[in-house]
Amino acid sequence: MRRIIKLQSVSERTQTRTADRRRVHGSWRGAPARDPAAAEGGARAGRTEGSRTAADRPPPRVCRWNPPPGTGRKPAAGGRAVLAAAAALAILASPIAPTARADSPPPCPAGAERYAEYRLFFGRNREGVEVVSDAGWRAFLAEEITPRFPDGLTVIDAAGQWRPPSGTIERERTKILLVLARPGAESLRRTDEIAEAYKRTFGKEAVLRTVGSACASFL
Repeated sequence: MRRIIKLQSVSERTQTRTADRRRVHGSWRGAPARDPAAAEGGARAGRTEGSRTAADRPPPRVCRWNPPPGTGRKPAAGGRAVLAAAAALAILASPIAPTARADSPPPCPAGAERYAEYRLFFGRNREGVEVVSDAGWRAFLAEEITPRFPDGLTVIDAAGQWRPPSGTIERERTKILLVLARPGAESLRRTDEIAEAYKRTFGKEAVLRTVGSACASFL
């Protein structure tokens, strides 16, 4: 019994000397003393953290860098949205010059007035044979055209040609009527009446008409 107590005393003295020596030389390897409450809290936190599954843990944060345009790399989706918003703001902030409508004609020069320009093409053949003589045309001009446009008109002699479904080119002498009138439905209706009268008088199938706009003035 005395031997066991003596051995324990020797062992305790040895451990105490070793601990003192380590503290003196700064090579303490043992666990530092802790507050019991802090140690218990740390143990609980460790157990709680260890009990979490991978699904419960928040995903790692990923930092992305979007290079500026022109560097050869495509910007991320967020970068594209920012660039689109900046472009829209730049467009809204920039002054917009007023533009003329695509279907509106340019203004006439000083001293000129705008007129509707009608051209009617009267072919003189029917089934390859000329049926509108010079006398017949003069009578038609006096009876049907001049009363509808008494203020003025122009008649041009032309040589026309066209290709029917048969594929054979047909040629005929043609009269071109050129009329400048005030724009409106009334002058257009008068050209319709002239075309119908020509087809009815000479048995023609159709009369070609073009409608345009012109600035006219006497110089």
